[in-house]
Amino acid sequence: MPAYTGEPFSIRRVKLSNYLDDFFFDQQYQHIIGAARPKGERLPQGGQVIKISSGRKISDIDLPGMPHLSSGISWKYKDTHIIATPNIKEGVVSFIDTKTWKIIKK
Repeated sequence: MPAYTGEPFSIRRVKLSNYLDDFFFDQQYQHIIGAARPKGERLPQGGQVIKISSGRKISDIDLPGMPHLSSGISWKYKDTHIIATPNIKEGVVSFIDTKTWKIIKK
């Protein structure tokens, strides 16, 4: 994989174990949080965090059901940033701490 050049609109491909069905950028645009469907499944299962500069997955997020990351929102809370994303299938909102990439509340 070519290194990120920092040039505006530079194109590069990042190989992941599965495609991202739905995704969200963190506030600093350093990470992509994406949901992917397991092979043969219709609904996304779980989330993954990709560090944009390296193109590598750095964490998994337990997001069962049908997370709708592109409808998420983020904000600064205390000493971290929180991402809130709805889950269409389960009818809940998951709150994710971007320091640990863990769900802190549903």
